[in-house]
Amino acid sequence: MSPVELTEIIRNISLAVSAPAGAGIAWRGLASWRDEKKWMRDTELAQNLLVALFERRDAVGGVRNTFISMSYDSLNDDVKQYQETCELYGKRLVPLTDARKKFYQYGNEARALWGDDLNALLKPIISLEADLLVVIDEHLQRLNPKADEEDDRDKDEKERDRSILYSRSKSDFTDQYATAVEKVEVFLREKMKL
Repeated sequence: MSPVELTEIIRNISLAVSAPAGAGIAWRGLASWRDEKKWMRDTELAQNLLVALFERRDAVGGVRNTFISMSYDSLNDDVKQYQETCELYGKRLVPLTDARKKFYQYGNEARALWGDDLNALLKPIISLEADLLVVIDEHLQRLNPKADEEDDRDKDEKERDRSILYSRSKSDFTDQYATAVEKVEVFLREKMKL
């Protein structure tokens, strides 16, 4: 066998081996690219949800702010005081509504990609926000000077409603809401990891 024939045989074997090897490397590269795209999509969605969660948390804090500013004219006028209080809560609820819409939009995408794990973690947040909205509505109804209803709640119910309505450093509502937000935050941060 001459060196030319030997070179030809080695070249043919090299070509025969390199084609499947190249296909295998390309397959691994494609799988790696696909995994990277999935990770990027999950990370971006988790980041968007985390920002929306923080906006939602801050909006709840804004609604529960204990500071209420009234005009001088309303100090001795129950009707004006009621109207200004309604307007105040209306303005405070706008950021919460916007944050909830934003979170809902991303939440639908997360449910489609990740299943219902996030929704299970959101149930306490949704429930606590619903409690807050109900307490605000009841509070405004009680403030209405045209309403005939008397406040027949006992001391414990009044304290419970105040702890929901107003932001305090130590209250059951504050603790439960912070715990629920923290659980969602941990879930989303796990989605952002490599």
